[in-house]
Amino acid sequence: MHKQLSAVTLFFLFISTGFAQLNESKYDKLFDLYVMGDYEKCIKKAERYTEKDNTKRDPDPYLYLSMSYFKVAQDPELSEYYPRAFKNALKHAYKLYRKDDETSLMEDHEEFFTTLKIRAVEEALYNYNLNDFRKASYYLKKIRKFDPADHNVQLMLGVTQLKARDRRSGKENISVAMENLKKEYEAQKALEEATADLVPEALVEYTNYLLEKNMYGKAQDAIADARLLVSDNPEVKKLYEEIYQDG
Repeated sequence: MHKQLSAVTLFFLFISTGFAQLNESKYDKLFDLYVMGDYEKCIKKAERYTEKDNTKRDPDPYLYLSMSYFKVAQDPELSEYYPRAFKNALKHAYKLYRKDDETSLMEDHEEFFTTLKIRAVEEALYNYNLNDFRKASYYLKKIRKFDPADHNVQLMLGVTQLKARDRRSGKENISVAMENLKKEYEAQKALEEATADLVPEALVEYTNYLLEKNMYGKAQDAIADARLLVSDNPEVKKLYEEIYQDG
């Protein structure tokens, strides 16, 4: 009897494992191409999946498109032939976000999406420092599309929009971001680590913007918020002391 039960058990294990493997093998080729570093082939094959009726709604091809385009963007030789590779990586990250409701692909690949986000922040800040605020806004908006819960990025986006003279959007994003950042800080006394450095930079820039516009009361409020959220930042400390000594 024991042997019969074991055989039956093994049979059902085989069947269930077989179905699991069949399901998992659907995108094994994309995995293999990506792991082997054949990113161009991985992109082409993943794109074909996005065009077929029976696979175009699956999130997996968009994951491999985003990861492969990101790798291409990092390769000096390949990126010459794919000048929009990084933008495509961001675009497909958003498409994955839209299709990932019933899976955990983004959560399972959190490290990649954090790296992608940090790289986009670097690109945004590079353009911000060149006073190309519209281009800086572009990259911050792309992050917001696949990670709308990152209010550090939303805050910096709002400041960038103000600088780009999109005042309505800028004020709205700053207001919503600050409301959420204060709630998050009260709950856990910490900001999201990957983009935490954006908060002091954004609030110092915002405070100086308000001072330039002679909005002294709002500038005081902004630097007070900055002192609450990032009290140990030297630039925040310095600006806070300057404003409140003057006051």
